[in-house]
Amino acid sequence: VILFPIAITFYITWWFIHFVDGFFSPIYAQLGIDIFGAHLMQLCPPFISWIGLGFVTSITFIFLVGVFMSSWLGASVLGLGEWFIKRMPFVRHIYNASKQISSAISPDQNTQAFKEVAIIRHPRIGEYAFAFIT
Repeated sequence: VILFPIAITFYITWWFIHFVDGFFSPIYAQLGIDIFGAHLMQLCPPFISWIGLGFVTSITFIFLVGVFMSSWLGASVLGLGEWFIKRMPFVRHIYNASKQISSAISPDQNTQAFKEVAIIRHPRIGEYAFAFIT
């Protein structure tokens, strides 16, 4: 009862860090960094661990994109990108749906954010769906 939640938490965290590391491993391989082999090839001793470097890189990348988008230039680039996407026939529907979902769950926009989560029953017995109360 005590160790199970701790073990599951560590396992899911370990899995997530390795999953994110997988995105950046080709870039690091070109730089000579073997994040899964846990050492910098020929430059560092093999006991220095680099596991989690992709996770740190992704957090840093997200932070830098946020800093850039909060500037005037970033807002201009975002506006131009939205203008371009909204003129594409199929892509604009996907973009609008994902933008509505992100604005609904964003804590910064209290006017559009949902207040509660509810479970509603469908006409068939045993079928339920999640609903967001605004």
